[in-house]
Amino acid sequence: MAGVNATTRDALRGTVLEGIDRGYTMRQIADGIPALGYGGVSGVFDAARRERADLIARTETSMAYNTASVAAYESGGVSYVEVSDGADDAACADADGAIWTLDEAEADPLAHPACRRQFWPAPAGKGA
Repeated sequence: MAGVNATTRDALRGTVLEGIDRGYTMRQIADGIPALGYGGVSGVFDAARRERADLIARTETSMAYNTASVAAYESGGVSYVEVSDGADDAACADADGAIWTLDEAEADPLAHPACRRQFWPAPAGKGA
């Protein structure tokens, strides 16, 4: 989440500097002047709230799908899954293409917020 906070700080800093450059008062910098295309500090926080809500929704949805997939595979007699995760970071790259037991998949459904990890039944013959 440090990246989200840094992004918000950078946007906030840029917004304040833009308001100063435009000669706005503190109140105008805080509230913005939408008619002039300036959202102000309140606009930065509105955007941050939307981004945070989107991040939470994507993460929780992925968690629910992966948890449900593992449960469905278990009830269907599947013992191993192949992990599809991409290479966006080291944790994802290490997991991508790996064959895991259902217990491993259940214990590690996502590597991080907004992770794209998915589980598929492992091809026949893969696994222990």
